[in-house]
Amino acid sequence: MTDLNPTQETIVRNIAMTSVGLLVHTGLGDDLFGFKPAGSGVVCELPKGTVVILTAAHVLEHLREYELAGVYGIPSANPNIRPAQFSTEHMDYISFPSTSDPSDGPDIAVLKLPHDTNGWLKSWRNLYNVQKRMNNKIREDEEFLDTALVGLPSTAYSRLVSQDGITRRDEHTLMVAPGAISNGETLADGFDRFEYRCNHGGTGPDTYQGVSGGGVWIFNGDDATVLPRLAGIAYHQSD
Repeated sequence: MTDLNPTQETIVRNIAMTSVGLLVHTGLGDDLFGFKPAGSGVVCELPKGTVVILTAAHVLEHLREYELAGVYGIPSANPNIRPAQFSTEHMDYISFPSTSDPSDGPDIAVLKLPHDTNGWLKSWRNLYNVQKRMNNKIREDEEFLDTALVGLPSTAYSRLVSQDGITRRDEHTLMVAPGAISNGETLADGFDRFEYRCNHGGTGPDTYQGVSGGGVWIFNGDDATVLPRLAGIAYHQSD
């Protein structure tokens, strides 16, 4: 999404600030802080103030393969700060993995991090308030003219840039991919599933690795009074 007007920039930035990257700690010296990207997620506030990360179930399973994981966000006021770390043994979760073909879904999970890490999320990220969105019914005059997949591809963390003698993460590789939703259906277990086709023109990536767990959003980039809605979570890339 290029050439955004001020209203669009504000809306997209607010959506981006709900997005996080999930990491696993490999301990290898050539990785920044010893972490590698594991997927994306959306920070949500549930009723009664519980803060969770909505992600893909296969991303959660990848986290569980390691003792130590991390979470970070782009853009950051201080891109050189270490990721917020947590022990995977102390995280709580609810997972709905795919039961057969990975493309069938639902492949979705809710992850509650340990208390200290949750405090980091509350302080540094925007929270998608689920109760507020449930109470705020869509009006007949509301138009959702824009759709975007927002996530943190692997290059968002592993690529480094140098400026003024300081080496840091590249904070400009958050993916905001416009596109369109199609072929929606409700699965037998009650989950909704749809296809999302990105529209990058001729500049799109070859792979969306790392974007699993990222949110698909619908919003009106010309009207800030229309609250952006989280439509779904990315979990599978087709050929």
